[in-house]
Amino acid sequence: MYKAGGIQSGSLKGLTANRNITAFSIAIKIPYVLYLVLNNKKLIFKLINTGLIFLSLFSLSMIQSRASFIAVALIGLGLISWTLLQYKKKRKIKELIPNIFYLLPLVLALVFNQIFLSDKGADALSRASTISLSTDDGSVNQRLRYYADVATHIASNPILGTGLGNWKLVSIDYDKERHCGVCCALPCA
Repeated sequence: MYKAGGIQSGSLKGLTANRNITAFSIAIKIPYVLYLVLNNKKLIFKLINTGLIFLSLFSLSMIQSRASFIAVALIGLGLISWTLLQYKKKRKIKELIPNIFYLLPLVLALVFNQIFLSDKGADALSRASTISLSTDDGSVNQRLRYYADVATHIASNPILGTGLGNWKLVSIDYDKERHCGVCCALPCA
């Protein structure tokens, strides 16, 4: 239900079909902007790109896609791991500085989300707390089944695959005998 002055994160989908696709189209660009931050010598470009990272993370906090929260965490873990390896090789503290260009915008985006948007229906922290790997969740089980089907198909068709855009049709054969539990007690056709 929409409340006046509130945010419906499901309607924040931009030009894509749903909010998960929008969120991933934003999240996938963050490592490229981080690359620009790390390889640019001029401070102004570092600041502009760090601002872009902040805006991306703040947008993701509004969209509230749990999968993008996982992607953001993996980007952070990847950056921290990479900088720790660089630090281990060179033993210079400056190798850890790139973490600031990601962690500071992340913290600021979360703080801004909590201050300005949490009371309007876009509380990123409470949404992130609903992430679970519980196999009691039907959605999780369904996605894991789909991923297993993809792995099986890739293993059996490693070179040619299915063709561009044909997975939607091929995937029906993999899942047609399984019960989805949505419409009735019979297996879905």
